[in-house]
This record gives sequence, structure tokens and C-alpha cells, in this order.
Amino acid sequence: MRGWRRSRRALLALPGVLVACESAAVDTAPLGDTADTASEVDTGPYDPPYLGGCVDAPAGPVVLESSAEGRYVGDGGFAVSDPDADGCPAVLVSGRATSVDPGHAATYLHGPPEVSGGLEASAAAVISLADSDGDFAYSVGVLDGGRTLVLPGVRVTGTVLLFDAAGVTGAVTEGAAWGMIPVEAEEGTGRFGYALATGDADGDGTEDLLVSDLEVWEDPNYTTRVWLVHDVLGVAAVEGKVTSAERLLARVPDDAENFGASLALADLDGDGLHDAIVGDTAPNAEEWGTLQRVLVWPGPVDVLPAGKTPTVVGSGSLAGGSRFGWSLATGDVDADGYGDLAVGAIYLDVGGQPAGGVFVFRGPLADVTADDADTLIEGVAERYGGAGEAIALASSDPEGSPLDLVTGATGVLEYAGAVYRVPAPFPPRVSLDESYEIARGGEYQGLGKGVANLGDVDGDGIDDIVASAAPYDDYGALWFLYSSALVR
Repeated sequence: MRGWRRSRRALLALPGVLVACESAAVDTAPLGDTADTASEVDTGPYDPPYLGGCVDAPAGPVVLESSAEGRYVGDGGFAVSDPDADGCPAVLVSGRATSVDPGHAATYLHGPPEVSGGLEASAAAVISLADSDGDFAYSVGVLDGGRTLVLPGVRVTGTVLLFDAAGVTGAVTEGAAWGMIPVEAEEGTGRFGYALATGDADGDGTEDLLVSDLEVWEDPNYTTRVWLVHDVLGVAAVEGKVTSAERLLARVPDDAENFGASLALADLDGDGLHDAIVGDTAPNAEEWGTLQRVLVWPGPVDVLPAGKTPTVVGSGSLAGGSRFGWSLATGDVDADGYGDLAVGAIYLDVGGQPAGGVFVFRGPLADVTADDADTLIEGVAERYGGAGEAIALASSDPEGSPLDLVTGATGVLEYAGAVYRVPAPFPPRVSLDESYEIARGGEYQGLGKGVANLGDVDGDGIDDIVASAAPYDDYGALWFLYSSALVR
């Protein structure tokens, strides 16, 4: 069917009640255990737990705008979770500090809103970090089912901060963090924590953290690194026994750019173990026009994994100059029991314009080029674009259907921005025309900077979406796109 909307079975759910459902993406094996069949494998972070119908969807998108001078929201990543298991997801979104509000790092909503308005007038909490000096917070994450919030310390020398989600209300500073892990010893440049991912990299049943730094000084050049912290919650409790040198997953040659621009931990080979997935949009500064890739280290993964050669996804004629690896999403898009990989490329050339796009590779993965993608989703040249800025996967059927793909394109229609939803199953090639559009921003709003799956919060059987707008002339907004209000 053309467009994002597909047929679905009805779902009965009481408000505030968590309803379990079967899905090919639901984790049916304990972390670290190898499942007996491919269909039982934990294929990644997609796991739609919210089927409570906790909001009554309005007639259109619910938009929360930031009105605080200098406090940008939605310039980085999302982390969605349900820490109190009430069926209503909490949303953590990174922000950007400025000289006016130099400490702003993230905003936290304990539940989805039903009415549009000012973000500051909502029940949102604001997390501030000292000495951020106008830098991005870049990325955020959650652990322990969302009960612990994870933020990289901005300009705090390579430090990861842990907050108790239940205690994050009102205005919160780094003094409220219950854990601080110094990941790297060198003085950073403000790009530590550009990307992060959580999962079980070594298969021991505890949660681990991947985090990148895109500017580390190693005389005589800057380089990039990706760090792996095992058992984050345990390390935070006994910090001092693990040195930063024991946390380095990988380093890259001098003059590298953007190794670690995107990160994920997910099972892509069907063995029940999470693999470490690293976007490398410019492996070498002099060759970034052709060599762009995603590297996949098979699990279990340790620091500086000896004897393990990563699978290489990318390069090829289509990837050249596209910033292939800008964003990542993992999940079982075709419901075959194997994890699949979606890769964003915001400058993908379409008709001579950098319209952007998303490449989808079905697992299990081997070394492949971008030209070998199972599906290529392209922006539309005349609309400009930036498709692939952010990616999420979402279900349109609680019975365990394949997954739809959601992507933001901030440059559409002179930076109004838009969010698109491509229904599964995907054909080999998709052009993101208006039939896939589920939301469009206003003039220079830059909608689609971030996107994330909320789960089915309005109880209609279709996963809902939250997106961020990063405009040029004010301070950003969060758009809650409830599917029952967007049906065409």
C-alpha cells in the first residue's frame, strides 16, 4: 500500500495498563544466552512495551516548544523508556547549551503530553551540567529499564553521569548524579559523548556502554575514539578500579574524522549476543568522499578485541560523499528472526542534490557495500532534504508484523523539515514523496532532527513517534505524533 498507513488488528487496552504482546523483535532469551532458533534472538533495542493507551490522542500533533531564551532542545538524541512500567513512556532528549543558558544538557518528561504548549510550562525536568560552555550534550541513554538516566559530561573530562530517573524533577544539576565514571583521562574538546549506546556487549547479563569522542588530541593530531564500559552500574558503584586504558574499544589512524558518529549494540548475526556497531562517516580526512562505512564487531565484544575483524558495511559508489553512517537503527524489519541494520546518509546524491537517504541491510550481515543494500530509501531531489538525519523503527501491528521505518529530513522545503514513515515490507527502492510524510514543520523549523519510537501510547495498535525540531530562529520543539491522529 502506498504511504505509511497499513491495515491492523484491533487492540483492547485499558489506560495505564501494560499489555504484553508477541513480536518478532521482543527479547525471548536472557541477555547473554544463545537462543535455540533464530526467531528467539534479541535483535536489538526495538522492543515495543507500551500498549497501555495512556493518552487520548488529539486531532493532530502535540507540540511542546521551548520558550526559554538560549535553551535549545532536541538538537541531539532521544532515549525512551518506561521506568515505572505503567504503560506510559518517559522521554529523555538531549539539548544544547548556549552562553545564555550555559549548563543546559537534557530535558526529561515523565510521560507523553496530550496538549500542545510551552515546554517550560509542562512537567518537564531540565538537567544542567557545569562548564558546558555552549557545547552540545549530543547523546543520552538509559539503563535498568529506564530507571537510570545516562548523560555524557560536556567538557567534564570524559565523564559519564548517572541519574536516578525518579529523582529527576524540576531543575537538576550534576550534583544530583548518583554515579560518575571517568571514561577517558585526556582533556576533551567538548565532543566526548557525541554518540552512545547501551546493551550487553560481553554476554554476561549486565548492561554495558559504548560512547564516542570525535576529537581527542594525540600529538601531533586530533583523532577519534570509541570507548566500551562493561557493567556500567557496577563500575559506577566501585569506580577507581578500572582505568581508562582498559576501556578503549578502538582507535583510528591520525586525521580520521567521525569514527563513532553513530553507535549501536544489537545482535545482527543471530547468535544471541549483542554486536558492537560503529558508524564511520569519514575513515580518513583525505578520502572521505569515497570511504564511508559502518563497522560491526561480533559479540561478545571486549576492549581492543583481539583477533576479531569487524564486518564492513558501506563504501561503494552510492556511499561516496553521502555521510553514510550518520545515523543507525537496528531491529527485525522483515520478521525473519534476524536483526537488520538501517543506515542514514544525509548527503546521499539524488538527482544532483544532497537529498539524503537510508540504506537497509537484512541480517545476518556479511561484508557488503552500500550498493548491495536490500532497500534504498531516497529523499526527493527537488525538496532538498537531509533524509536519514535520524532513524527509528516502529510497528503497525501488535501481532508481530515487520517494522516500518521512520526518518527525519531537516532540510525539506527550505528547512521546514519533515518526518516520514515507510510501511513494511520495503520494496528495493523507495522515493520519499508526500505520501510517506506524517508531519511537516513550519518555515525554518528543521523538523526531523531526531526521531524515536514511543510505543503504542494511544492504544490503537500502531507505535507512535516523537520527533524534535531544531529551528534557526528559536529554541526547538518536541513533536508527539500519535498515529490515531495522523491516519490518512
